[in-house]
This record gives sequence, C-alpha cells and structure tokens, in this order.
Amino acid sequence: MKQLHPYLTFDGQCRLAMEAYQQWFGGELTLMPAPEPDRVFHAVLRGPEFTLMGSDMPQPGPAGANSVVIECDSRPECERLYELARAGGEVFCALGEPPWGGLYAHVLDAYGVVWHLSAE
Repeated sequence: MKQLHPYLTFDGQCRLAMEAYQQWFGGELTLMPAPEPDRVFHAVLRGPEFTLMGSDMPQPGPAGANSVVIECDSRPECERLYELARAGGEVFCALGEPPWGGLYAHVLDAYGVVWHLSAE
C-alpha cells in the first residue's frame, strides 16, 4: 500500500476548511468547483508527508460519514482490498477503470466506513 488519505465531506464549508488547513499544515491546495455555486466538487491539499481530500458534494454512505482513500501499489492489492471491503457492505462504484485512468472503486464496508480504492 502506498498511502492512506482521509476524505472529508463538508456542507458548503469545503473551501474555507481546506484553506484553513493549508494555513495550518502548508502544502499545495487544488480546488475543483462543483456545478452548484460556492461549492467544491473535489479538493486536494498535498504536502510532503500527507494528502488531505474533501468535498461539498454529498457522498454515498451513512450521513456524516467520512472516507478513507487508499492508493494501492498494484492491481492485485486493489482487488484484494475491494473484496474485503465489499464483503457485507455496499458497492457504490464497482472496481473498474474510471475516466481519469487507472483503477478505482468506492465501497461502504460492513462497519460503516467508506473506502475509495485506487491504483495507477
């Protein structure tokens, strides 16, 4: 596994929160605007030792749940984690090739944690 990354969901506060976190931790902030005014579709704050992601968009899964993003080292690792996460859970996006390339899955596990699995 390369890294684990928290993925935080906000309700209209993503830009302000991520800009504050950039002040706290440093790093480079990238914001992708949402179709709705004053909302962020996807934000990434990347520093030398961390990546923090967030969004104002509602996420599938339990209300208020936050997510963990895993960058897998390989396709087999991503497939293994996908099978483990989906056992007793719910698949929001089956493991496959997304439009941006690589491999991706979005799964709610049996314990209420939302996982974003990716591999290049």
